[in-house]
Amino acid sequence: MLVSTMHRIHVLSICCAYAAIIVSPSPTLAVDLYSQNFESVTLGPIVTYPVMVRERKAWTAAPPAGMTVDNSLMPAGVELSVAAPLAHPIDITVSGLSPATTQVQEAVKAELRDMFLRRSRVAGNDTEHAGMPFLAVPTTFSRSWIDQAISNATGEDRHALSAPLADVNLLRTEIPTLGNVTFI
Repeated sequence: MLVSTMHRIHVLSICCAYAAIIVSPSPTLAVDLYSQNFESVTLGPIVTYPVMVRERKAWTAAPPAGMTVDNSLMPAGVELSVAAPLAHPIDITVSGLSPATTQVQEAVKAELRDMFLRRSRVAGNDTEHAGMPFLAVPTTFSRSWIDQAISNATGEDRHALSAPLADVNLLRTEIPTLGNVTFI
């Protein structure tokens, strides 16, 4: 059976039209799963003391005035818990920094601050899952990250990391923060 070129072009154009309909999202097919306008919410001062966080008195299940909580779509047996992380300051002692100038010391501190911002995660007890990087999993803050940050400082030629002596294990709800930096 012979198929004319015109017939092939016609069938191809119909297929392309259907593909364009399937591939391009249509506003009529879109569904908003969640939408919230926070522009009208007035925020008050946040005052949380460490003892309040440990006792979980800083958290309340009551929503702000004028807002409601809708748990109708939450799977059965799921309990949502939101709490502020507890700071776990990590003190760092650097010995034998060369050159031991104020400029190099400030560069080391800047690199450490940057590294803590990049590497700090809240520790938790969730099971690690590649598709969910936001889960709070058991966390260890690596000593090698600290050593590398010091080495990355502009002007640093050599150093010895005296503290911490090992990787820092974090408890559930803790987040590592930069503590005191000492140069000896």
